[in-house]
Amino acid sequence: MSIIYTGRKAPLDGRRILTPKESSQRAKAMACVRSPHKTECQGQIYIGLFYDGSGNNAAWRQADSVVNPKNLTQRERNKHSNVAKLWDAHLEEPENGFFRVYVPGVGTPFSAIGDTIPTLTDNAGGGFGYMGADRINWGITSLFNAVHIYLTGSKLIDNDAQRVLVNLMSSQMLLGLEGVQRWTMLTSLEEKLARVVKTHQRKLKQINVSIFGFSRGAAEARASAHWLHQVFERQTGAFELAGVPIRIGFLGIFDTVAAVGVGDVTPVTFGHMAWGNGTQSIHPVVEECTHFIALHEQRASFPLESATGRGNVGYPGMHSDVGGGYYPGEQGRSMPGWGPSPHLSQIPLIDMHFAALKAGVPLFTLKEMKVVKREAMLASFATDPRLIASYNNWLTHNGIKGADVKTFTEAHTKQYLRWRGMLHAQGKAQLKNKRFFRESDKPGQKDLLEADSDLGIYLRSWRERKKANATTMGWLNERAKTVLHRVSPAGMLFVEEGKDPLSDWEERFLKIMTEGAQPPAGCVTLFEDYVHDSRAGFRILGKHEPVWLTGGYGRFRHVFVQSDDYSNMSNIANESLKAVKAGADAAVTYFQKLYGYTVSTYRVARRKIAATARAVSEAEKRLERQAVETYKETSKMIVDGATRVGHGVHDAGVEAEKKLESAVKTAKNSMQQASQEARLYYQAEKKVIMKYANAEAEWMAQLEKRWREEDREKAK
Repeated sequence: MSIIYTGRKAPLDGRRILTPKESSQRAKAMACVRSPHKTECQGQIYIGLFYDGSGNNAAWRQADSVVNPKNLTQRERNKHSNVAKLWDAHLEEPENGFFRVYVPGVGTPFSAIGDTIPTLTDNAGGGFGYMGADRINWGITSLFNAVHIYLTGSKLIDNDAQRVLVNLMSSQMLLGLEGVQRWTMLTSLEEKLARVVKTHQRKLKQINVSIFGFSRGAAEARASAHWLHQVFERQTGAFELAGVPIRIGFLGIFDTVAAVGVGDVTPVTFGHMAWGNGTQSIHPVVEECTHFIALHEQRASFPLESATGRGNVGYPGMHSDVGGGYYPGEQGRSMPGWGPSPHLSQIPLIDMHFAALKAGVPLFTLKEMKVVKREAMLASFATDPRLIASYNNWLTHNGIKGADVKTFTEAHTKQYLRWRGMLHAQGKAQLKNKRFFRESDKPGQKDLLEADSDLGIYLRSWRERKKANATTMGWLNERAKTVLHRVSPAGMLFVEEGKDPLSDWEERFLKIMTEGAQPPAGCVTLFEDYVHDSRAGFRILGKHEPVWLTGGYGRFRHVFVQSDDYSNMSNIANESLKAVKAGADAAVTYFQKLYGYTVSTYRVARRKIAATARAVSEAEKRLERQAVETYKETSKMIVDGATRVGHGVHDAGVEAEKKLESAVKTAKNSMQQASQEARLYYQAEKKVIMKYANAEAEWMAQLEKRWREEDREKAK
């Protein structure tokens, strides 16, 4: 596993200065960018692909009468992510070969690819990565248009045709397999483009690609590098589009989360399905990769995908404290009065901007933003002295040295959990008296109180069980312990009457939160002023992540490395279900009350997963037969029609449009069938998750009832 360190101290003015060596490197890389008319620089295209994170969309007017009563966009609320800010800074001069493509995050509307159904967009997209493949393919097909625009001034395929092509290439099933091979679908387009490249007077020498992403968008960015290479690698080893060499010079990613399908939040799912399967290593074709990791994130729905062998750098805070996406003042952190962009995520933003500039990505420098009077852009890259001082103080005094990703993130999480334990021990009155609580809006206060109550419930349970002298005879064997802990660190809570002994894992977290060394003052200041509580603010189907499935705050973030074996959906589901069933069987004596309910839930899940897998497989085969034929005809009509219209052959163009309309209708019918299968799977998953949530509620109710009875007995 790669070694990870924290970043460097931030300069007081927030502007990093290139060293002489870095300046020389950048000058060489940017020679053609700044002088595109030089003979040796002509024929260079630069295209930036920007894949935003889950729930992140700079232009989205998220409907929420409480926190967004004015119906503003994320950009207008200063809530847009670092990916959106970097997209803003990328040059866009098509006539000189500079292009940028912004792809909104899953869980938000993206009308260009047809992701506009609220239920599927919000729940299936945000929760499970729905239509992530379509987003990746939108970026890939945009390369074709960029080349054609540079040569002819017009697109190769218009937006409607591109949407149809992208939808046909992508599986619209939640965890389905690819229905039609991308290579087959893009070959026809590439042949048409190659003829234009070969015969056009303006010559093209190289396509320079840079890719950015955050969260699942970072997973999409990684996958796009894999898919680009799969499609455009030649038998000779060349990597080219329409005969023009492709170069992926820079991959800049924030806190990669490859939770495709359902992540670690349930016993039957591990993510890395569909487009996330086998695509998350940093492909060797990528020349330079920079990956910024959130050091304090814990949510099971956001497991970390490390960049093994590449540049992992750790930054304080939660997932969106690194990639951006919180609005100023959310949960009482990063208050609006502290500066134009008071977010903790500004530190990784300026560092990613700096890394990309060094690599030759055509971004505006801060100095250039001033020269061209891009005031809004300057504000979005601003950092205030208070933030920089707090970050540098944390960096100097946290006392944690570089290590492998898992060890390093766990060490920082321990400091955060100790602070959480200290805060809870002071009582709710003290929490309500904290500045961040007082200055938070009402929804934020509600989330913070609920999260503190959750923490209190299992801290009390752990303390009671530690005091109890319960017998360990017949307790779970080591294998069952391992299985149940992999399913959920809090899985041991579900035993008869709470009389079981405290597990080693639970005792470890009890000590971390109640007996560990107090974090340095610089860490506490950063936690209170800038680090959000991501678990408190995150809900699945309207509920917080189930404590008994995920462990709540009593867990470390799961870290995936590229040596992990990611099987397909069926294998993952079957193997995990076998493991869960084996663990449950071993624990049967101690699961007398909830064993029947839990096992029946697993069996329902198994039947649903198996049935859905069969349905998806059958639909896959059926749709593949239909879509292959539809695609061949559609692709030919799209390209031929566009070509004819481009040459002014009116009648041929009109006829092509008529045929295209018919082909699109056929394609839509095929995709409707796929969408129906996606809905079936989504409904099955929703039912399973709701059962888990209900089980947690039942457990909490029983626990609280027992505590009330004990309190009454003590009162007597």
